[in-house]
Amino acid sequence: MTESPATGRHAVALAPPASPAFRSDINVLRAMAIVAVMGFHYRLAGFPGGFAGVDVFFVVSGFLMTGIVVSRLEAARFSLLDFYVNRTLRIVPALVVLLAVLLGVGWFRLIPADYQILGKNAAMAALFASNLRAHVDYFGADIGQEWLLHTWSLSLEWQFYLLYPVVLLAVWKLGLRRWIPALLALGALASFAISLWLLRHLPIAAFYLLPSRAWELLAGGLVWYAPELAAPRARILRLAGAALLALTLALADDRAWPGVLALLPTLGTALILAAGPARLPDPVERATGWLGLASYSIYLWHWPLALWVNASHPADLRWSAAAIALSAALGLASYHIIEQAPRRFRARRRGALALVAALALVAAAGWAIARSEGLPNRFGPAIAQVESDARTLPSFPPRCFALPGEAPSLCRFGKGAPQLILVGDSHAAAAFPAFEAAAGPDRAFQFGAYVGCMPVFGGRTAVVPSRCGEFATRVLPSLARPRTMPVVLIASWQSYFDVVYGPFGREEAAGDAASVVRNFRDTACKLAQAGPTYALLPVPGFAEPVPLALERRLRDGVAGEITTPLALHERANAQADAMLRDASRRCGLRLLDPAPLLCRGGQCLGSLQGRAFYRDTEHLSVVGARRLAPLAAHVFDRGATR
Repeated sequence: MTESPATGRHAVALAPPASPAFRSDINVLRAMAIVAVMGFHYRLAGFPGGFAGVDVFFVVSGFLMTGIVVSRLEAARFSLLDFYVNRTLRIVPALVVLLAVLLGVGWFRLIPADYQILGKNAAMAALFASNLRAHVDYFGADIGQEWLLHTWSLSLEWQFYLLYPVVLLAVWKLGLRRWIPALLALGALASFAISLWLLRHLPIAAFYLLPSRAWELLAGGLVWYAPELAAPRARILRLAGAALLALTLALADDRAWPGVLALLPTLGTALILAAGPARLPDPVERATGWLGLASYSIYLWHWPLALWVNASHPADLRWSAAAIALSAALGLASYHIIEQAPRRFRARRRGALALVAALALVAAAGWAIARSEGLPNRFGPAIAQVESDARTLPSFPPRCFALPGEAPSLCRFGKGAPQLILVGDSHAAAAFPAFEAAAGPDRAFQFGAYVGCMPVFGGRTAVVPSRCGEFATRVLPSLARPRTMPVVLIASWQSYFDVVYGPFGREEAAGDAASVVRNFRDTACKLAQAGPTYALLPVPGFAEPVPLALERRLRDGVAGEITTPLALHERANAQADAMLRDASRRCGLRLLDPAPLLCRGGQCLGSLQGRAFYRDTEHLSVVGARRLAPLAAHVFDRGATR
């Protein structure tokens, strides 16, 4: 979406729509692409495959960049430095303004966690590295605060601009200019193969990264070498290309993109470009012309507005229409005022250098915001306190809570001989402060936990490269031998029904509910037979991170606590609750119920008097965990009694 016209075999001029040299097909494609993208992002009916508009932009960009470089090489006047200068003058002004405006708006409106995300994303966008993050599902539900996610395509194109002219220049210098079309075809085939492989193994990377997207840009480069066609054949190609683009809207599948279906918009765009310009009715040509010319700026501005409308006024066509109109207005203003400003530069290289300095300044500001954790003091001490609660972690050494790939071990805390052993997964780590508080200065206990690892014999996890099995093998067998010291098991029990964990040392389907129950029961019975064994019933969970919800409420001056219905908590954890209570009846497993300490009046508390009880949606904060100290004290006080 950042391409600019070229001169050469398929002559294109930087001219208004009325110019005879104006490439109407290019701007029609741009206009179609930006309309499709906005239709998809604003969730309008009829645009299920609108996200493929970005693929159209890629093909057009590859076509124009090939024309710019090759035509100037043919005329012996290509300069790599001037190419980069022109790209900078074309792309950077509108981007810098967008980043500066969003950082300014975020200062006043975004809570610290969201502002931290924006700062990091602004820095990545300024460095043209947004696509390298490649960890957010573009089609997922968790993109509400990704105000700059759409800059991934801009970053990808810039990376293409850095590499592509260097490769073409090298091929030209080696005297292989006649082989360029063949090399482009080979490169496109290799990239398409990479795309298919990544789509199977790393689908998010396949969507964002240049190696799996380059084939679309290279397809546009191949079109540059297509011969001119007679009018009847050109008309057939144009109609076929339009049909493929229309088919894309209906068939594009966001679960497998860019896969084989991405051939539809790529080939459709290539056919329209290969057909060459077509004379359109003047009103259509003018409308699509200006819309196409402003498509880059419209693209930049539409995404933050779409996120805001979808979050604040979902499925409201009036608000969506107003936001679309505002996106177009901002884009047109940006095109005429911002994008056209570099034309007035007398010293283009100095102008480009100044723009690079502006990008560096934005990147530095973004990183400073990210490093400062979103500047929590902007909204006063109440929100700063919530931020502190959310970021304060339990005080155990890292070796006691193993992450995937790390070696697990048990640690001892307190004075004297240990009187209790706490084991489990990340929920056990979150509950650690309760046992630390209950132990006080005179009692000791042992603790060890492994992320995403159900504490059962033969336990394994689908997380790679987990050493969950090693943790279970090292810790649990010693607890199954006769002992007087109580053991407490704490885990995100319900998640082992909902997520693929396992298999558990048998020939059973991973994540099978029956195998989860069977393996837990076997483990609980062996441990309970060996000595006093406790398990914590599930803690309540929340639909969104509690600190974020609380901070937004405090920012907006809305009274009340963050809560979730107790009945909803019970339904959400019914399988885990039944499993634990069954083991209690069968084996004498002792149950600790957190609900009386975290819930009241039929509501479970996520916060109280401005203090967040959770770090996210399900892990207790230190403040929240300490509310469970009476349960931990109960285990300490009962000690080895049976």
